[in-house]
Amino acid sequence: MPLLQELLSLVQSETYQDSLVNFFDQHCHKFCRQPGQKGYSDDMSKCEQSVEQYEVFKSYIALIESLLDEFLMERGMTQGELMEELKQGDAYNSAGAEGSGLRALAASTEYSEFLELILLHSDEQYDGHDGGGDAEEVESHSRVGASGEGLMEQLIEFVESDEYTTQIKEFMRSHCDLFCRQPGQDGSLSDVTKCEQSHEEHAVFDRYVELIEVLLADFLRSRNVSKEELIEKILESEGNDELSKKLAAILASVNYDRFLNSILVYSDEQYDSD
Repeated sequence: MPLLQELLSLVQSETYQDSLVNFFDQHCHKFCRQPGQKGYSDDMSKCEQSVEQYEVFKSYIALIESLLDEFLMERGMTQGELMEELKQGDAYNSAGAEGSGLRALAASTEYSEFLELILLHSDEQYDGHDGGGDAEEVESHSRVGASGEGLMEQLIEFVESDEYTTQIKEFMRSHCDLFCRQPGQDGSLSDVTKCEQSHEEHAVFDRYVELIEVLLADFLRSRNVSKEELIEKILESEGNDELSKKLAAILASVNYDRFLNSILVYSDEQYDSD
């Protein structure tokens, strides 16, 4: 099958393979294995949440599509038409090298296969193969990390940015229907069926904390600072009253009682408008 052979030649080419390797090297720090598995890292700040991981997967699919675009355009075919034509051939189901190659190509666009591939790159980094990098960039990160007050001001600016606050507000509005006040409190509701049990409320809180961790992850990584170091620098900034108040609010945002009070405000607004 000339078409299959041409496709496999493209997929096995240095240009195609180098593009995938570069992509994995660039994004594998966002993935790590679970405790007990090879390549597990104790530095969980390097591991993004699954929603972020899936965004990387979508970028990976877009990369494969872009690498195949020229091949498809030359033949006036869409990706769907290509896969349909290949699957109709005997080679796809054969035990030979061509069949294996084609099945591997199809599997590479499945999330589970992608996850295994990128974890291999993650293993290499956590095993100590990521010690390189630009010396000036590393030194710059160290200088930022060493300046506690400067880092705190940058953190406050980030947390007050539209990028951060918009996602927090959207989360609150999306989940506030699960929360309501007790009878006698402001915003109390007669329709208690709108209120889920506390275990579900806590599950929402867990996702809220995960969202905050995702939003802060890039901030921390770009400054070469861990979550523990960030908290330590926040505590060291207590001498600056104005700074301390804002930093205390950031820490309190991941406290369940503070979260509950915040989301109930959105709950009140929603029920007042019904």
